[in-house]
Amino acid sequence: MPQTFWDVFGLKNMQPALRVALGFMWAVLFAAFLGAVIWTLLSIAQAILRTPGEDFRLYLLTLAAMTAGLSALIALPFTLIRTKNLTAQTNATEQGLVTDRLNKAVEGLARRRK
Repeated sequence: MPQTFWDVFGLKNMQPALRVALGFMWAVLFAAFLGAVIWTLLSIAQAILRTPGEDFRLYLLTLAAMTAGLSALIALPFTLIRTKNLTAQTNATEQGLVTDRLNKAVEGLARRRK
């Protein structure tokens, strides 16, 4: 069965209204951070053209902070995917352990009957 968009991120069991709200909030934050990075780059370029000897530490600090925030927002979907995959792997491992225990118990019972 093909996976839906929400299955990929492991959000299938979440309420639809909450999924839409979180997706919208993520998109707004992404657009705001991207706009802030572009705005800061344009401000740096304008400051360089205006006053060549100006101190750019504040601009670079702002650019670093906005880039870090944008990177965190970009990493969020990948973190959700990884968490979903690790949960599935853990469940499969637990099922394997249960199966192994049952097999050992059946073997033990078979030995006792002989």
